[in-house]
Amino acid sequence: MASTVGARRVWSRAVLVKIKNRARFNGLEKKKNKKKKKKRVTTIRASSQKKKKMIIKRRQINGNSSVIKRSDELRRLVPGGEGMDFCRLLGETAHYIECLNTQVQVMQSLVDAQKPSN
Repeated sequence: MASTVGARRVWSRAVLVKIKNRARFNGLEKKKNKKKKKKRVTTIRASSQKKKKMIIKRRQINGNSSVIKRSDELRRLVPGGEGMDFCRLLGETAHYIECLNTQVQVMQSLVDAQKPSN
């Protein structure tokens, strides 16, 4: 579903990157068994700094703490939602839910197609 949506949405990019990294990791594991693993250092400072700024902004909000807790929980549930402001998070969440709903409908159709008809 994420590949169908493409890079238009943050959540789909996050899912695609996760899949790509998982495939790389599996490939590295296979190579590791054959020869010594080369040390690879990557930096993710930009994204971690962005997350820290968002956390600081959320702490500065003079709002209801339960709303902040729920929005933080929503950020963890939506792929790529950690660095988003609240309004964009809601839009991404709505799109993500639509796509999940479509996936459920497709899977239900597959199950219905596999049932023997009497």
